[in-house]
Amino acid sequence: MSHAGKVGDGLARALVTRITEEGLAPGTRLPGEAQMLAEYQVGRGTLREALRILEVSGLIAIRPGPGGGPVVREASTADFARALTLFLQARGLTLGETLQARLVLEPISAAAAAQRCTSEDAMGLLALAGSAREFHASVAELAGNEVLGLFTVALNEICQAQVGDLLQSAEVTRAQRDLAETIGAGDPARAELRMREHLADLIRLVEQERPGLSDSVIDWMR
Repeated sequence: MSHAGKVGDGLARALVTRITEEGLAPGTRLPGEAQMLAEYQVGRGTLREALRILEVSGLIAIRPGPGGGPVVREASTADFARALTLFLQARGLTLGETLQARLVLEPISAAAAAQRCTSEDAMGLLALAGSAREFHASVAELAGNEVLGLFTVALNEICQAQVGDLLQSAEVTRAQRDLAETIGAGDPARAELRMREHLADLIRLVEQERPGLSDSVIDWMR
């Protein structure tokens, strides 16, 4: 890596720190180029490299034209999922391995969600049964651990992109309703078991309906 690249990495970290410590909301404009060059004492190439890193990572957007420049973006799970699929594909990892990772992580989320779930949360979760993406994202949010939630939602997004059409059946909806009721009842052990059973059924469904797909390498989500 060139010296400019290393300095660019350091500046990118400094800008992320600035965004988080100052609590800059999505849509907030960062200082203009001239101000940042003076403030951080770097060259134009280094600054542009740092901004490119943040733009590719989905943390900022570069608005063109007069009054444009770098603008803070929301760090979304969709951006994280896209970056994760790129690494999964580069390492030759498969849909089956991704589903197995969900089988480990999401029962933990379900147990934690059952410990924190209010009656209002339970009603909202029940209403989402049949919409796999929103249902699993809601369970992850209820779990209350944002790191765990980030990974579980990203893995769910990846699987949705590969086999989302298989999750629209009445059987899947019934399983999600049962899971919602179990979480709402505040029984962590049973919620963990139900989520494990639900995901194991999904793995079997993929193997039955799409033979060989579990062995396919994850395709980068564009």
